[in-house]
Amino acid sequence: MFYANHFAYLLEQLDSVIEGNGTMLDHTMVVWLTELATGGHDHEDTFAVIAGGGNVGFRTGRYVRYPRTFNNPVAGFPLLGPATNRLHVSVLRAMGQPDDSFGLTSALDSNGGAIPLTGPLTELF
Repeated sequence: MFYANHFAYLLEQLDSVIEGNGTMLDHTMVVWLTELATGGHDHEDTFAVIAGGGNVGFRTGRYVRYPRTFNNPVAGFPLLGPATNRLHVSVLRAMGQPDDSFGLTSALDSNGGAIPLTGPLTELF
């Protein structure tokens, strides 16, 4: 709750500042995410909250759950959804940058297949 309360406070402050044809929150994108889902360092079921950004291209006000379609790099672990790299590319694109990658461009799964790490998460737009 500690981090959620601070995140909410930041959003409230941004939403209280009138700016152009909306508020500062409308013209800002605030991303809250974690690298690990649990204290046990699990990578499945991680979350990202994207707030604001109504005027920067994301479709807001909804929940998006991605299916697990990629084999995990570590044998015996659950399937994975899209990589966080693609969320970063989506944020870059929404802010007008043409980048197609953020960090690595691919990774190997436990079967030697490629896990794509490039391109935006098109469902966000």
